[in-house]
Amino acid sequence: MTRAPDQIALPLDWPQHQDDSRFLVSDANRAAFEHFQRWTMWPVKATILTGPRRSGRTLLARGFCNRVGGKLIDQAEHQDEEMLFHAWNAAQESGRPSCWSPTVRRHFGNRDCRTFARAWRLPR
Repeated sequence: MTRAPDQIALPLDWPQHQDDSRFLVSDANRAAFEHFQRWTMWPVKATILTGPRRSGRTLLARGFCNRVGGKLIDQAEHQDEEMLFHAWNAAQESGRPSCWSPTVRRHFGNRDCRTFARAWRLPR
């Protein structure tokens, strides 16, 4: 008679996804990659990922959002502030993260959005 395992294996590893094969982790992007791996510990369920054009930030953010059911807002600097405000609130209510990927760091005009942006840890 075989004995049942004493512990149940939980799928806690960072799951592989087809986007992972296209994304190379290096010293330049390791902090951002590790930030996404610990998303369940974020104090707020939203983040801003900044970086220069063609740096891989959108690829990393898209793979993350696909993996965890989050919402990617690419080119956030061109989005309506009211939409960003609602996206922030939806992420907090649902627990599904919102990832904003602006091309440049944005200076928000709306006081609430400025406050939200200051509350985030910003991976680069």
